[in-house]
Amino acid sequence: MTDKEAYSDEIDLYELILVFKKRIRYIVSVFVLGVVIAALINFFMPNIYKARPGLISSVSI
Repeated sequence: MTDKEAYSDEIDLYELILVFKKRIRYIVSVFVLGVVIAALINFFMPNIYKARPGLISSVSI
């Protein structure tokens, strides 16, 4: 029995790299699409500014 047969459930790093190289356009395009959608949502959202009054006391009792 060879090592390949003994560990058939093992993930081969070289095969994983080949899959990533094969799908790199898809991975990058999904990432860029997400960035563009987030930028558009952020650009079209209205700016909301809030102010809260506060009292800062420097006198210790």
